[in-house]
Amino acid sequence: MNIAILGTGNIGSGLAKTFAGTRHGVVVAGRASEDAKTLADSLKTDGQQVQAADIATAVGLADVVILAVPFGAVE
Repeated sequence: MNIAILGTGNIGSGLAKTFAGTRHGVVVAGRASEDAKTLADSLKTDGQQVQAADIATAVGLADVVILAVPFGAVE
């Protein structure tokens, strides 16, 4: 199963780290693509399989999408 995590803050990064330790594919995305790339790169150094993408690509690749942003960020 492919999981997209939208959000690169405390919750999004924690979920990405947790899911990356499973058999599932993990794609992270956020408003700032550089934040997603930094998160993916930091998890890759731990030997986990995580990729960064823009939001549209991450959602398109996913079987499950997790929205991990503050409530006030959703409009």
